[in-house]
Amino acid sequence: MKHIACTSFSPKGYEVYGKKFLETFLEYWPIEIAVFYEGQKPDISDSRVSYFDLLEDNEFKAFQDEYGYFSGNDYRFMATKFSPKVFAKTSS
Repeated sequence: MKHIACTSFSPKGYEVYGKKFLETFLEYWPIEIAVFYEGQKPDISDSRVSYFDLLEDNEFKAFQDEYGYFSGNDYRFMATKFSPKVFAKTSS
């Protein structure tokens, strides 16, 4: 059975935690990883990494456009903040 990891992050998320995550993942894990980013492709190149721009996913863009106004401090109402994780799993 082939295993492939999956992750997603925004440009800010890449700066804060994503770059270190990818570097560490590539150092310690022998499997491939699918990375879903938003607009700005990460600068790490490795044959085990496949990159996908979530901003090219029409369903993701439509969701962000329709529900982007929901915000606040309550994580239960931050659908757009956490939606990239879902769309990374469903994007085609």
